[in-house]
Amino acid sequence: MNNKILKQIEKFVLPEITSKKPVFCVTGAMASGKNFVCQEFEKLGFISIDLDKEVHKVLEEKTEDVFAAFESIAEKQGIRIRTENNELDRRALGSLLFSNSQLLKKHESIIYPALTENIKAFIKSTNELKENRPKGIILNATVLYKTPKLLDKCDLIVYVQANWIKRFNRARKRDHMNEMHILQRFSAQKNLFEKYKQTGKQIIVVKN
Repeated sequence: MNNKILKQIEKFVLPEITSKKPVFCVTGAMASGKNFVCQEFEKLGFISIDLDKEVHKVLEEKTEDVFAAFESIAEKQGIRIRTENNELDRRALGSLLFSNSQLLKKHESIIYPALTENIKAFIKSTNELKENRPKGIILNATVLYKTPKLLDKCDLIVYVQANWIKRFNRARKRDHMNEMHILQRFSAQKNLFEKYKQTGKQIIVVKN
């Protein structure tokens, strides 16, 4: 277990968890180390759900809606979001959406309602467990503030911070993205902490 992260969790986070059925969000900008921090919480008896992965599941269900909404727009910009196997190219879609905030909002209006219902069902079923119920539920999500119904269920926000260079190198190594795409993602998230401050939720910063 990472002593640096563990000490911060024990000192700053655990004392603030008073609910018998706690739900909280672990968030932070791209490549800040959210997944790693969630793993440390899991070792302490919590359960986490990765909303990025859940978005991918919803995206599979909504693929035809996404094609209808964005394929012609993408083609005009020389971007192909449909593969030769007639599947959705998520990376190509990302390059389209993260360069246009209005298109991103349109995409979110397709995906987020279904995502919200899925996560609410997960929270409900976990809290109804009679045996082996975890100490709490963690929503691992970058932009949970965009789904107010899920954010309302959170007792607090754990915000993971890491310096820019560390994040950039992690993203390049992990995601095999070109530098321009990484910088686009970073730019889209530059005011992330402020967005969470505006929610009025208690925020605890963990430095990774």
